[in-house]
Amino acid sequence: MKNKHQKGFTLIEILIAMSIVLIIFSAVYGAYFAATSSANRCNANITTVREARSLLAKMTRQVRCVYVPAQLPKQTSTAPSAIGLITAEDEQVVFRADTKDKNGIILRMVTTAGIFHDRLSQHGPFQVAYRYDSDQGILFYTQQLIAMQSENHPQRHEWFPLAENVESIELSFFDSRKWFDNWNRREQNQQLPCAVKIEVLMNSTNAGICKMTTTASPVCINK
Repeated sequence: MKNKHQKGFTLIEILIAMSIVLIIFSAVYGAYFAATSSANRCNANITTVREARSLLAKMTRQVRCVYVPAQLPKQTSTAPSAIGLITAEDEQVVFRADTKDKNGIILRMVTTAGIFHDRLSQHGPFQVAYRYDSDQGILFYTQQLIAMQSENHPQRHEWFPLAENVESIELSFFDSRKWFDNWNRREQNQQLPCAVKIEVLMNSTNAGICKMTTTASPVCINK
């Protein structure tokens, strides 16, 4: 016969206790998961913003250092140029930009500020170009040292990925009166734009969309 004073838990009490434990565990795990996700998004956003700022800093520095030589040297090599700045038909392309270019080359210029440097090409001027691949969301870059090509002055003919996750990149050019969507120095009375506005939109899966804009003015005096 069961003792009336024997202590124990009923099934209902056990179920209630387990429910309370599960609720507490779910709340703690939910808070932890939310905090972790927020931290990951914050870190991804910081990384995306840093990459966008770095890209704009490089581009604005090159725009400010646009160089207008009296005459560009002709290529001594018969190999095609990756940049396409100097050709038999057009040997004086110093500044040209068009975000609607069919080959994706949105900006070409001669500048004293190169991104790649080595022992033989520490100083410019350089021919540089940016090519945007909208399908891959990658902005490519290439540069060549303006010098008579020789064994002692190897040239860069490759396109290097400069920025990824680029949703779009827009350029605008100011001539002291109005803004233009493209610019060709030869068609603008041999003049450089007074200001160049660069707007980049970067889209990261973890960080979302980051939009940054900056404006740079070529320091070089128009010739």
